[in-house]
Amino acid sequence: MFPIILNMSLTAGIVIVLVLLARLPLKKAPRVFSYALWAVVLFRLLCPISFSTDFSLLGIFHSPAVTNGSITYISTDIVHTANPQVDLPLPDISQVINETLPQGDEQIVADPLEAPMAIATFLWLFGIAAMLIYSIVSVLILKNRLKSARNVEQNIYEADNLKTPFVLGIFKPRIFIPAGLTTEEKNYIIRHEQTHIRRLDHIIKPFAFMVLSLHWFNPLVWIAFVLMSTDMELSCDEKVIKEMGGEIKKPYAASLLSLATGKRILNGSPLAFGEGNVKGRIKNVLNYRKPRFWMMAVAVVAVIALGIGLLVNPVDDEPDLSFLNPGNLIALISEIKQIKVTSAEYGETYVSGSELAKWLDNAENDWSKKLITPTEEPETTIAVFIPDAIDHSICFFASDPSLALVVYGDEKRYYNIPEEDYEAMEEVTLLGSRHVQNIVLTDYKDRKAAASVTVTDTDAIKRMSVMVLKGDKENRYAVDDIPLVSNYIRIDFKHFEDSQTITYYVYSQDEKSYIEKPYSRINKINSATMQAITAILSGEDNGTQSGLTFISTETDLIRLGTIAFDAYIATLTSDNMLVSDRIASCQLNDISVLAGNI
Repeated sequence: MFPIILNMSLTAGIVIVLVLLARLPLKKAPRVFSYALWAVVLFRLLCPISFSTDFSLLGIFHSPAVTNGSITYISTDIVHTANPQVDLPLPDISQVINETLPQGDEQIVADPLEAPMAIATFLWLFGIAAMLIYSIVSVLILKNRLKSARNVEQNIYEADNLKTPFVLGIFKPRIFIPAGLTTEEKNYIIRHEQTHIRRLDHIIKPFAFMVLSLHWFNPLVWIAFVLMSTDMELSCDEKVIKEMGGEIKKPYAASLLSLATGKRILNGSPLAFGEGNVKGRIKNVLNYRKPRFWMMAVAVVAVIALGIGLLVNPVDDEPDLSFLNPGNLIALISEIKQIKVTSAEYGETYVSGSELAKWLDNAENDWSKKLITPTEEPETTIAVFIPDAIDHSICFFASDPSLALVVYGDEKRYYNIPEEDYEAMEEVTLLGSRHVQNIVLTDYKDRKAAASVTVTDTDAIKRMSVMVLKGDKENRYAVDDIPLVSNYIRIDFKHFEDSQTITYYVYSQDEKSYIEKPYSRINKINSATMQAITAILSGEDNGTQSGLTFISTETDLIRLGTIAFDAYIATLTSDNMLVSDRIASCQLNDISVLAGNI
């Protein structure tokens, strides 16, 4: 929750700066236009999403790519992201912060950001509570002072112990004025407070204070609240003068001066008549002139244009480079039967496009953009080539395993990645179809081999070379050369050149499925991956039928004989064929086994 508030506060901070600049040329226009612009700030402080257009003024500052309608300077899952990054409006500050953030296994295993984020969230909530308690206590104290107030007419009350008039109440607003005012002063004051009520200022200001309570840590929001209150009062003064006539300016200003207390109330509940910069209000009243039509027209157009420009998000700085997002490559990769992978150490090989797309779909959730200067560009160690109109490629680097590069023609974009993703791509270069002679899958029951399948089909090898890398890495490691369970599937990749064998194990435990590499990682896999592997073992995988060789145990052969004998006995009652003729017709010397588990 707190990262979302931070992102909204950062976006609103930019909007506040731009509103402050916009107020300068609007000084000569009626203050209602400046007051209206604060509605945009209110929107940005409350709503994390908006739509993107080319007319956004937020593009003046550095802005990260808009994701799902939200400008994300700080990832909402920064605590648990493998490579946490921030992308603030000031890139230099972002770089300094990013250099201090933990990366890779240090971040995944220990979650070092969890405690600081918890403390920050606690302080944020504590600040909200303090602001709300202050507001509630202020209202209670004020109500206690108003017990002796006298109702003079309708919703107007007079009190002896007041120095400043104000409006109190949301649904039934009441006007409180000091006792002893002249009739003229009463007229001005009551008209002013009634204007506040008609414009719903008595609701807007407390609501703005509640929003300020959410963003109390942002000094720009405090500035915005104070200036919004000033614009509220100045625009209300102008409204009264416009309605009552310019001849009241001097006596109206005199009333302001006589009631001024110099006290600023920031509890959001009373809208005090004398609140704010009295000198500025008097000066504004005395200098007020009825605006000309052309000035009003220009101000209306300017405020509408500014409002829209500040409400909408900027279009991505690189809208035509969306193909450099790994997530956008998934659909393309999944449609390609084989993907070429080259390695500086092992040469080139081929893997299944559909399986690589599934792996990338899971892996890219932990990838985040990273800025790299040309002088820092490392030398490519592993490259995944994706044939297209202009060739795509994804590059990985032994010199920096936490880095990946997506290339499209002359365009490129770097990403922070978990180091385990680089290790996975290293395994891919060893397990592709160019290097692997065959894959042997052996089903073990009670740690004894029950059935075995030898896969020589190249398409199946391309699929399996990526399939064994899938899943989410567990925070534990394999401590032996076989799993600690009784039933499992052993997968052996046998190489052409040196007869090297790379082994993996697949098994289920506590209703979950895992892929384990001996003395290395353990990945939790989903049911679809488990079913795909068992389908190859059982011979049900359509893409591998032509390349399967089955080896059955002695027990399976006995079962086959029993089944055949039982089937034969069952037919004795159906015809008069001699037993010898029926056995001969079976041609037992040429049995075709169609499944691994019979």
